[in-house]
Amino acid sequence: MPPSLRTTAKDYYDSFPPFGNYAGDILSGLTSNGLLGNAPIPGLVVTPACDLANRKVETVTYLPIISTLAYFGTPAFLPELLQELEGQLNVLQLGGYFESANKFFPPTSESINELKTDLEIRKNKANNSAKDKEAIQRLLAGLRVISLVRNPELAEASVTDLSQLFKKKWPGIMKRIITNSYASDIHFLPADGEPESWACIKNHSLVLFRYPIAAPVELFECAQDTSLKDWGGVVDRISEVVPAAQAFRLQRPIKHLSLRSGFLSDLLTRFVAMHIRLGSPDFTDETVAVYMKALGAE
Repeated sequence: MPPSLRTTAKDYYDSFPPFGNYAGDILSGLTSNGLLGNAPIPGLVVTPACDLANRKVETVTYLPIISTLAYFGTPAFLPELLQELEGQLNVLQLGGYFESANKFFPPTSESINELKTDLEIRKNKANNSAKDKEAIQRLLAGLRVISLVRNPELAEASVTDLSQLFKKKWPGIMKRIITNSYASDIHFLPADGEPESWACIKNHSLVLFRYPIAAPVELFECAQDTSLKDWGGVVDRISEVVPAAQAFRLQRPIKHLSLRSGFLSDLLTRFVAMHIRLGSPDFTDETVAVYMKALGAE
C-alpha cells in the first residue's frame, strides 16, 4: 500500500479566491464586537453560498478565528484551567479557593494575587515535600494563564506554562484540539503558510463556533471595491443606515483565502451539529435514586 500523502495548507486553502462573497471566505480586519478584545481579527464566512450568490441576504455571517495558543487564555478554556488548579490546591489542602457561580468568568485579580503571594511564601519553606513543590509550581503556571483570561485583549498563553500545569495531559489536549476531538465548539485550521506580509492565518488557529457575528453585506462588497479609496467615508455612509458598521472603521476587511470545499463541508457540518443538539434537562440525583430503587438497583 503506498504511503498516504501529507495534508498541507495548500490542500486546505485556495490562495486565489474569486471576487465577491462566498461561504468559506477568510478575511482579515473583522471585528469581534469586543468579545475577543478590540483589535481586528480574521474570520470565516459561513453564510450559505446560494444566498450570497443570488443576493438574497442583507448580512454576511462569519466566525472569528484566533490562534490556538490564544484560545487557552479565553473564558472557553477556563473550566478546564480551574479544574486542574483545584486538583493542585487539594494537594496543598487549599481546596475551594476559587469557588464561583459562573465557571466561565475568571476569579478576581485580588484572589489571584492573594493566592500567588501565598504560594510564593510556601515555595520558600524548607520542609516542602516534592509533591508540594510540584503542586506550587503547577499552580503558579496556571495562575499566569488565568491572568490572561482577565486580560480584555487576546494574548497567547505560554506553552511552558501550559505544559507545566497539565504535565502528561498536555500533549493529549493539543492532539485532540488538532484532530477536532477536544470540543464541539472549536475547529482547527492550520497556518496558511503565506508570506508574512500577506498571511491571514499566521499561526495554527481555531474557528470559534459560539461567536457568530453578522455585518452588512454592503460593507463586504465595498471592501472589495478597489475604486473606493476613502474607507472611513464608506463606513460613515453605511453607518447612516446600519450603525454597527462603525465597528469596522479601524481596518478595512481584506479577503485573503477561501477554505476548500471538502474542509468547509466538514467545518459547517460540525458548526450546524453543535446548534441542533436540542438536549433535555438531566434527571436530578434524587430522581435517579428513586428510579434505581424502583428497578431494584439501589
